Amino acid sequence: MKRFDIGKFWKNKKQPLKTKRKRSEKIKQLFLGGKWKPWNIRQPLTKQHKQKLQASNILKWKSPALRKLMSQIKRAYWTRAREEEQSLRIKKFWHENPEKLKSMRQKIIRKYKTSNWENDIGKAVREYYRLNPESRMMMRKKQKELYKNHPTMRRERQAAADLYYATHPDERRHFFGYKAKKTRYKTVLGYVKSRIEKAVLDYLSKPEIYRLLLPEYEPFTLYLDRTKPIPDVYLRKLNIIIEIYGGHPGAWQRKVKKNRDYRKEKIPVISITPSETWNLDRYLLREAIRLGKTPLAKNFKPEKFMKPKPEWLEKLKAEIKKLR
Repeated sequence: MKRFDIGKFWKNKKQPLKTKRKRSEKIKQLFLGGKWKPWNIRQPLTKQHKQKLQASNILKWKSPALRKLMSQIKRAYWTRAREEEQSLRIKKFWHENPEKLKSMRQKIIRKYKTSNWENDIGKAVREYYRLNPESRMMMRKKQKELYKNHPTMRRERQAAADLYYATHPDERRHFFGYKAKKTRYKTVLGYVKSRIEKAVLDYLSKPEIYRLLLPEYEPFTLYLDRTKPIPDVYLRKLNIIIEIYGGHPGAWQRKVKKNRDYRKEKIPVISITPSETWNLDRYLLREAIRLGKTPLAKNFKPEKFMKPKPEWLEKLKAEIKKLR
């Protein structure tokens, strides 16, 4: 029996509002009774169908009136009470099904490593915000409001990330390596995150300097008392760490915190700032050779700080449990 195609019947005709409502009510009744099933369930869309659907959606969303209407509908439906109810429902589901949460995370990580999907998503998001600048402002406003209404959420997310990266050190290096690759500052030792790092790494990549120092870019993570730095450069031959700082205020604050922990743990470190890159022979090479001859560099053992302390992990887990 040939299936009746309602799309062809209403082609080039305006369907009356009464007919639309009647059909919608009938479908709802059948659906609630378990008798109605979509004809295309579990059937993949063809390439031609996907292209038509995508073109239709783009054409519709270019209409400001339609965007405004959809925005009004969403705001009217997603009240504060409904958002909180949905959030609690999702949290409860993941709490009751930890194996599904673990499986989902593994799938995301596997997809993240083996495909280029994050670039495609980034392009789509940038294009959307270019066409809808008001959406970006609204999203920032909602995010500020969310953190204001839930003051512990930011710390909870940070603690969960710290715990994950502490137990998966390769993932942390992969994440920071991906961030560096996005900047496109390429050197012989790999991608770096800023121009000042590129200048220092280009200097250390010179054959005569490389043979003398054996530099490595971000080779490991150090788990200190208050910070968990990834040293910018490790000079393997001299057993010294080099930290490269930018010129903005945030870099100065990080420098103070890192140097405080480095001094406490007696770690040999050389700090390089933008004002010192003009003469790296003096501020880096000469200082590294001098520091490499001291007992501080000879007694430094990086492997001692490469694993997080068990008591710190237990404390972090207890903090996450308390915040949740």
